[in-house]
Amino acid sequence: MCTGNTRRNVDMVAGTGTTVVTLEATDNDAPSTPGGQVKYRFVSGSEDDFVIDRTTGVVTIGDGVTLNYVTRPRYNITVCMQRGLYCFH
Repeated sequence: MCTGNTRRNVDMVAGTGTTVVTLEATDNDAPSTPGGQVKYRFVSGSEDDFVIDRTTGVVTIGDGVTLNYVTRPRYNITVCMQRGLYCFH
């Protein structure tokens, strides 16, 4: 089940590797089994500007990326939280 949007503000001087958000999803059916582990991936948005850890859901600013709020004040990403064959976003 998807539970809405998450909005985060990031400091203008934040650099490579800065954590933007940590996403968290669990499988209520079997969270401690291998089949119940949730994986994360980008579906759309600023994949070139951000990196997601597929296991932990931590989204960070990508290597060598400088966010420019003058030319681009907002970044939107859509993340898939996947368990088995099913993708929720």
